[in-house]
Amino acid sequence: MPKKYTKKQVIALTEKYVSGAMKNINTDVHGYRHVDRVRRWALKIGRAEGGVDLFLLEMAALLHDIGRVNETKKVNHYVAGEKAAGKFLLKLDYFSPKEIKIISKAVYGHGPGGKEPMIKILQDADRMDLWGAVAVARTFAFMFDRSFYINGNSFDFRNWTPEKTRGKFKGRPWMKSVVDCLIFNYNLQKDLNTKSAQRMATKKLSIIKRFIIDLEKETINL
Repeated sequence: MPKKYTKKQVIALTEKYVSGAMKNINTDVHGYRHVDRVRRWALKIGRAEGGVDLFLLEMAALLHDIGRVNETKKVNHYVAGEKAAGKFLLKLDYFSPKEIKIISKAVYGHGPGGKEPMIKILQDADRMDLWGAVAVARTFAFMFDRSFYINGNSFDFRNWTPEKTRGKFKGRPWMKSVVDCLIFNYNLQKDLNTKSAQRMATKKLSIIKRFIIDLEKETINL
């Protein structure tokens, strides 16, 4: 039986659904512009890595944060997202049960991670928004009511290990200032899953590091 939509039409319908559902979420932080950037990074990484269905990957990227519409303090967005994605895909009546499971599982897995290549690529694509010029702008938009930094110790990051990072930021104390948040994100580079993402992140990471160093020079060390 022929499908009633083309792949291009399915993507367009998904874009319309996601952008409409997320209209009240800050578009540059966790809303549709963020989703679109993650989609583009996912396709870049997916093409470089190979071994994944790019169409299913694009669908997972478009739906990866849909759970933020219904998340609560008790239900994480990737848990809510898995359910919302599955419901939308079933209603779309285009994908097989197996494909729906693959996409929904990737939506969930972009949070805690997973062994599947699609999950690893999607998680890396999502992390790309943590670095570069977009990350600086995104962090200021997200933390508009916070200080640039707490004190000189906020800039102590050059020799951090992943363990030290997680120890310092156990809980959410990184929310205290913009610099604390940027440094926490900077150190997440060590959690990247794919070699392609590690390569693509190099320039973006240097932008974050340069910004933090320059801000220290223009504030603490002025």
